[in-house]
Amino acid sequence: MSRSVGVVLLVLLAEAGCRMAPRESPAREVVAPVTLVDPHRHVVDVSQSQVSENPNAGFALVKVPGLPDESELDERASSLEGTFQAFATCEPACRVLVRSVAQGEVYELQGPTFTDLRPFSGLVWLASDILVFDQWTQPHYGIHYAVDVRAHRLLQAAPFTDRVDGR
Repeated sequence: MSRSVGVVLLVLLAEAGCRMAPRESPAREVVAPVTLVDPHRHVVDVSQSQVSENPNAGFALVKVPGLPDESELDERASSLEGTFQAFATCEPACRVLVRSVAQGEVYELQGPTFTDLRPFSGLVWLASDILVFDQWTQPHYGIHYAVDVRAHRLLQAAPFTDRVDGR
């Protein structure tokens, strides 16, 4: 499969997810685009593409009762100042959770391109409130995400591949 065909398939899969009814998200102030670094060092430039024109459409942080049991947390990362903690879990479904350390509140990140069948990985805080992570959608293709947790905004949802030659 050529690289361009693989990327087109990934975008089509992501767009199919975007057609779901958007989750309610309170209105947020418009923020200027942020230049984000890629701590995962993907073989494609994830800053140059998006899976949709407005990646924030249908994205929300939804308050949940608490964290799963310690044994059910697959990955974790603390923000630079320790104000937030992020967790990846696939119990009972694959999702990313963020806990505000000061308030103790836990939120689930929900987005139209997220799939609860595939694990999230590579949780990294770029700043005190910007979390990046990946979700593989196929064996060699995935989506790279960046979230401003404080502003409850999805900043980036960019397709990527792990193959240099695109095959």
